[in-house]
Amino acid sequence: MSTVSTYAAAVTVIERLLAHGHSAWIVGGAVRDHLLGQPIEEATEIDITTDARPDRLAELFKSTLPIGKAFGVMQVRTCGRWFEVATFRSDGAYRDGRRPEEVRFGTVEEDVQRRDFTVNALLFDVRQRTVLDLIGGRRDLELRLIRCIGDPAARFGEDALRLLRAVRFGTSADFTIEAATLAAIAECRERMTLVAGERIHDELRKIAERPLARRGDALRTLAATGLARFTLPGASFAAVEEQALCADRLQQRSLTAFLAVVLRVPFFETRRELGRRCEQLCVALRLSREEARTLEELLASRRRYAALGDCSLARQRLLATRPGACLHEDLLCAEGGAAGILARLEALRQTHGHELPAPLCDGNDLMALGLPRGRDLGHWLRRLRWSQLEGRIKTREDAVRILVQRGLINSP
Repeated sequence: MSTVSTYAAAVTVIERLLAHGHSAWIVGGAVRDHLLGQPIEEATEIDITTDARPDRLAELFKSTLPIGKAFGVMQVRTCGRWFEVATFRSDGAYRDGRRPEEVRFGTVEEDVQRRDFTVNALLFDVRQRTVLDLIGGRRDLELRLIRCIGDPAARFGEDALRLLRAVRFGTSADFTIEAATLAAIAECRERMTLVAGERIHDELRKIAERPLARRGDALRTLAATGLARFTLPGASFAAVEEQALCADRLQQRSLTAFLAVVLRVPFFETRRELGRRCEQLCVALRLSREEARTLEELLASRRRYAALGDCSLARQRLLATRPGACLHEDLLCAEGGAAGILARLEALRQTHGHELPAPLCDGNDLMALGLPRGRDLGHWLRRLRWSQLEGRIKTREDAVRILVQRGLINSP
């Protein structure tokens, strides 16, 4: 990993462009966050815009990747870091909900006009350390407004993911979505069908995990605009206010916990129905196997925790020490009404420890004592483990004694 900061490396790119007669600026989120109080030197993601065309960028820098050369976008590597460098342009018609059919290289004034929101179209001059605002973004930043540049419907028509990005930005910190932009989200919501599940997944992750995200307000906005049907298929918003409050109470900032909130319903449904809705969401959002497994567990465990008082001691100890217990219990706490269950789980940990004890014996031990390999071996390993967790046996000698009493082995 390079010891040079992201900002310092970006300045290296810009200075080289300036030295060769080009103009170049930092643009987008890093500038927005800088004006909100985060020093730009601490930015971890920086985009650069310039009048240098892609072929010229390839001449000036040794390491480049033409990730979107036809659209004027190149990746440039310097000081061990990669930057997306885009040539000033204006865009032609969009037909796939993401990319223009053609672009025309132009001026910086034309370039900011094609961007999504006014607060993301601010430009930072690294030499003068000043911000250039050609679109009214600074005023909207002061008002904490997320406003599309120009006609909102046209901006959403160019890239449908902007619908979800507007919700993300507008429910972060103390921002709100400007009225015309909010109305256009509802009008254009069906365009989300053009967006790949991976892109929706990434935006939802940012809503769920970023520290300043108001997750409850995001759910309310998704439901109110009808965008939820296209971004969270399988979810039920019949009790959206309860879901929003639950999302706000989550202490763990986790995408899977956020999705569990929107998939859960106020009543217990059949395992098949819950599984159907969960699978629908996992497939649509292209969740990884690990994410899908965690989500399924979060949903399935609700009934197990509700019946905790009727479970055996072994089952209770397994629930109290399970991997990811903090995620499960955070969700229980956020839902409310689970104080007794949470107190019982903590009491189990205080009495029996925060981790399960090591098994008293393994398969090699039992075979050494004379128990043959096969189905019975696994069966008795499980029974002995269960008895150990129930507290009925505590030593290896106790386990051997049970096997002798059952006539499975001779007394050692």
